Amino acid sequence: MCKETENAPEAGQQWAAKLIVFPAPVHPKTHYEMRIHPFSEETRQMMQKSWGFNDLCFASYAELWAGTMTFVPFPGNPDWKGWLVRSRKNWSWAGTLMMTRNIRTCSTYALSMGLRVWEVDTLIQEVSAEQGFCENPMIMPLIMMKHNINTSTMLNQRHDSDSYDIQASMQIDSYYVEHPESPRETDLVAFQSRLTALSVSSAAVTRLLESQADIVQFMADQTELLGKGEDGVYDSEIIRQLRERFKFMTELVAGEQQANKYVKEACTAQSQMVYSLTAQRDNETNLRISAAMANESHINTIVARASLRYGLDMRIIAAVTLIFLPGTFVATFFSIDFFDFGPDNGGAKVSKWIWVYFVVTIVLTLAVLAVWRLVSPMKVDELELETNGIPKLPDFGDRKPTFNFGEGGRVATMKSNKSNKGATDKVKTF
Repeated sequence: MCKETENAPEAGQQWAAKLIVFPAPVHPKTHYEMRIHPFSEETRQMMQKSWGFNDLCFASYAELWAGTMTFVPFPGNPDWKGWLVRSRKNWSWAGTLMMTRNIRTCSTYALSMGLRVWEVDTLIQEVSAEQGFCENPMIMPLIMMKHNINTSTMLNQRHDSDSYDIQASMQIDSYYVEHPESPRETDLVAFQSRLTALSVSSAAVTRLLESQADIVQFMADQTELLGKGEDGVYDSEIIRQLRERFKFMTELVAGEQQANKYVKEACTAQSQMVYSLTAQRDNETNLRISAAMANESHINTIVARASLRYGLDMRIIAAVTLIFLPGTFVATFFSIDFFDFGPDNGGAKVSKWIWVYFVVTIVLTLAVLAVWRLVSPMKVDELELETNGIPKLPDFGDRKPTFNFGEGGRVATMKSNKSNKGATDKVKTF
């Protein structure tokens, strides 16, 4: 669907302006805007033949991010001039505006593509309300850029509000506002996520403002060139008013750039504070861990002392046992029935079965020693199997180990503190 406005020449009015506005086509399923021009090859050839819109103008709709340029509608014909204005897409009032001007016929032709439906209606209404300026082709991009700059203004206001909300939550706006005694919100991860989103959006607005400043400067320069034209068509009052409006837009964009710069610097300062608080929290956690480890070390020391005391007690018990063991053996030995020291015997009598005692004692002693000899190596083997998975630390002596990282893993090296300080020995790669 196309909409056309035409200001036909009337008595005392020399110029006529024609504008065709085509909304951005929307995909029927995804509802996303499609960056393709809606005209057939035949229609494009007719526009190029009648209005001077060349293939470069139509290609810019799908390929150009943002930019401005002049072009020659009909090579070799100095009566024609052309301008192309492409605002940054994916924003409000992001469209392609191509304009041509014929000095001989006092006509201006314009084609706008890519605006939304409600933007098209607004553009038609405002162009109709600016009939006194329609003889200057820069009035149409001026109207579009006015609304495009409003987008930056609204985004900057939202960014400033979000930035202040984060400052208030972190209580870092106390230079302006006194806060009561209250605990500070400590969700640093949420703060960093909000600051990252704000920084990304602010960076996008920075690019948008840069393109807007370039477009406004381009339109101001072209207005000055048109005012100095040899044909003398334009009224100096119109040029003066347009110059003032472009000057206001230039100052407006500069102000928005300053606001955007403040938000980005505030985000940087707040991010640094979040990182500092995170590091402080990590340090406090490490201190708590260190205190817990110190407490655990103290407990281990107490346990070690108790074990030492227990070992000393066992040594005392063993010593006492050793003291009484000979007497116990002697008392037991002489209490057995192999000896008879009765007074009627006329002396000590030894049983002929005394050899049984010695045989049994020797056999049992050898059996106990054999079992101990057999079991002890098995226990040692089990202990070695359990400790095989634990790497043994090399004996560095007076050399300090260092670690170099390169291809193949981590390499431990040793540097000596003696006369051969330059020597380096490779220990292990793992």
